[in-house]
Amino acid sequence: MWITRSPGKKVFFIRRNRYSLLPLSFLVDLRKRDYSTLSCWAVDPFHGYSQQVLEKFKALTMAIRDQSPEAITGGKKWVVVESNCPLFRYWLDSPETCERIKSLGYIGESVSCTGDGDRRYAQLVHNVFQRHFRFREPFLQFVEQILEPYRSRLIVDPEDHSLFPFPKFRNLVTVHARFGTGGSDFSDLFTFLGKSSEDVFVRCLKEHSPPSVFIYVASDSTTAKRSIHDYAGDNYVHSPVKVGHSGLRRVHWYQSYLKPRIHEATRNALADLIVASLGQSFIGTGVSSFSTMISMISGAETFLVTKNSDQCSSHPLYLPSYVGL
Repeated sequence: MWITRSPGKKVFFIRRNRYSLLPLSFLVDLRKRDYSTLSCWAVDPFHGYSQQVLEKFKALTMAIRDQSPEAITGGKKWVVVESNCPLFRYWLDSPETCERIKSLGYIGESVSCTGDGDRRYAQLVHNVFQRHFRFREPFLQFVEQILEPYRSRLIVDPEDHSLFPFPKFRNLVTVHARFGTGGSDFSDLFTFLGKSSEDVFVRCLKEHSPPSVFIYVASDSTTAKRSIHDYAGDNYVHSPVKVGHSGLRRVHWYQSYLKPRIHEATRNALADLIVASLGQSFIGTGVSSFSTMISMISGAETFLVTKNSDQCSSHPLYLPSYVGL
């Protein structure tokens, strides 16, 4: 859940535990109900939604695109955003809103608000992370535990700077393999990739990365990690990260005893996001928004593995919208 001060000058992330970073002014306004709620849950043809559901999603995203930021706030001081939609895409698809975002310095002056779509989206995501994301020391130590055993052999790239308090590495390739139903270690709603895609990731690594590079894998499948580990050998970057679904709404029946697991899954997913953004090239999953974010944040050369394909390729990044619905 995001809390943003209207019309978007400050952004805060709510963590549902005692470490919440919330301004006192928001808590006062919350009691006064001086906020509006913007909800958007992404749907797309890839996951088998009905045409009726797709049309509703199309109407919602077009409304977000066409409304001004002030109209979205409904005159309230704060906006509570509950969403897994790439809202930044819908906002940047409006030339007027795009120009306002550009005036705030979130996208470059040379970027067109009527073209350069992928470049616009990536710059906004990159700059939001750079300006607004800060991490607590225990979390940074957790990420460092992943990198530390390989530090002496990883080659820092002094010309390519990471958004995070960690360098980018010239001899690191990262992978995000998202399988979903039938391949994931946890129950899921959708199938992203089939079992045969494990071999496609290994084949892609052989074709697009030298054999001496280190390989980090973020995946919901232990067997996929094991398959890539068998290929990489000593150059496989081991991680204590355990996969789990981080969505509170996904586990709608959860009780209080499940909260620590959900928070741990969120921490682990963010650790995967950071480490996976530190490589010089990236192999992701074609219809995964997590892969999209890694690619946008890292700016690395990206190859994607898609369902029912026997090879990876440079597909467009996945940003579900009304386009093509």
